[in-house]
Formats: sequence, C-alpha cells, structure tokens
Amino acid sequence: MQRFVKVDVKHRRRASYAHKLEFQVGKHRGGENMKIPHKVPKHPLLDTDQNMNEIVTYADLKLRWNYVGDVRRNRMNMRRKWKSFPNRHPKREVTTAFVQHDRMPFITEPPKDPPPGMKLDLENAFVVFLSGKWLQHKATVGDIIQTERIKRKQAGDQIIFGSVLLVGTKDWTLMGKPVIPYAKVHCTIEQQTLTKDQVSFIYKPKRRWFRFRRVRYWVTMLRLDRIEVDPRYSEAPEDKPLKPVRLLDMWASRWQTPEELRAVQRDEAGTMLAEKIYDGTEQAPGHHQRRGLVEAYRFYPDPQAPHQRWHW
Repeated sequence: MQRFVKVDVKHRRRASYAHKLEFQVGKHRGGENMKIPHKVPKHPLLDTDQNMNEIVTYADLKLRWNYVGDVRRNRMNMRRKWKSFPNRHPKREVTTAFVQHDRMPFITEPPKDPPPGMKLDLENAFVVFLSGKWLQHKATVGDIIQTERIKRKQAGDQIIFGSVLLVGTKDWTLMGKPVIPYAKVHCTIEQQTLTKDQVSFIYKPKRRWFRFRRVRYWVTMLRLDRIEVDPRYSEAPEDKPLKPVRLLDMWASRWQTPEELRAVQRDEAGTMLAEKIYDGTEQAPGHHQRRGLVEAYRFYPDPQAPHQRWHW
C-alpha cells in the first residue's frame, strides 16, 4: 500500500509571563495544557529560600481551608500564566477519499472524488455531520435530530450544515479528511423546545444546607431533508463582509419586515447609508454564525469554519 505523508507541522507553544493583562473568573488551577509547575504548600520553616510568588505558605493554606466556599474565590483575577494560540504551518490540505466496497481491499491510494459518470444514490445514503462545536450526528434522509439551540431561527426555517465528515451507502463510502468540502446537509427546523426537567441535589453537611434545582435546556429539533454531494461545486471561504441589509437585522436582534426595509435611507445610487459607517466585517470570530447570518453552519475542524477550537 502506498505510504501517506503527513504535511501538517505543529509548532511548540511556550508559556508566557506578564506581557499582557488577561482576566478570568476564580483561581488559575492550570490543566493538562499548562506545563508550568502549580503552586504547592510549604511549611513556614521551609519556605525562606523559595520564591514567594510561586508557593503558598502554610498559614495561607489554613485560611483557604477555613473559607472553602467563600464567594471571594469566584471573583475576577489576573491570569498568571497562559499559552498562545496553536501555530500550525503549513496547514494540512482538505482532501477526500472515495471507496467502492466491491473493489476492496485496494493496494493503491483510492480516488479522491467519485467517477464522473457514476450516479450517487443519496436518497438511501447516510451522513455524518457536525451540528455544533461538540455535537456529531449520523442520520439518513427523514430522520429527526436534536441539537443545541440555533438562535434567531423559528420552526419551518431552512438551514444548511456544511461540515460533513462522511457520506456512504451499502455500495460506496466518501470520507472527508477532515471534511468533505463539496457536501452539504439541508435541514428544516421542526421546533424550538425545552428538554425534560433535570433535578440536581446539592448538600453541604457542615452547614446543614441543601437545595433542589430543576434545569431545562433549550434544544432545536431538525428534520434532515436531503444530502447534497457535488464534486464540481467549489466554495470559497465565507469571509466576505455582509450586506448592510443583513447588518440591520443583526443590530436590531431580529429580522426586519419588508415595510421597515423599504423605509431605510439610501443614496441616489440605491446604496444604503449604513454602508458608509460600517462595512460589515466580523467583530469577533463566529459572531455572524451565532446570529444565523451565514449561508451554511460550519464548525471545527472545518477549515472554512469562522472560528477555531480555542476561540470558543
């Protein structure tokens, strides 16, 4: 079998100290990605030769034990250490692999796209796609899918998901590495609803305090209408500024009515005056997607996603 060469290069990140101000809620406890040693308790007789900025004395530790549940631990604090965003250069190219089951096992690299004259039966196909930054679904045409709440959408609206990982039938499989750039999933919103009650019980024996809490989360129910796979289709990254008409919807936090759009002030050429103030560039990564102002919803690891993993 032909050997595949990995071209993605991941450069090492280094921790930085005190070259910028960054705030967070609560104390900084680090994690797997933070390789700097954590604060450790020391006895008062053993901490005379230590750096007092990196340790906690025994007296301070006793005070922390006395006020474990104090609200002051949840206040804003300056971040002591952090790491920069991951740096990958050159980036891995998005490719695909089309595998026909009757020709397996294969000894050479499979073709990237389906043959030009082959008809794909997408009505009986299944698809694996992303509907959120943590949600992945395997579904067929007509299935009902539950995902996180999609904002600014109502029942009956048509939406498109562009981060398709895999499409297949009993005869062939089209795999994306990591996604299929020319595949889309068309869905219809069935309803915006709440989940069942989730009861949580909190009890603190030292204080003899307890509390019951019921939580209900907003979810969106989707119906998968059709699967679109067109190798001839190529889409550029959606980095073009939005039109001023869509910006009015974003500023008003709702969709404008036709009567309101006709009343918008325009110049002699028909251009909206709002375009002279703001060109429509995104103020934060993923801002337009969260408001439903993009053509297709895309999520990491899709290269065309408006955000990356560390931006959320």
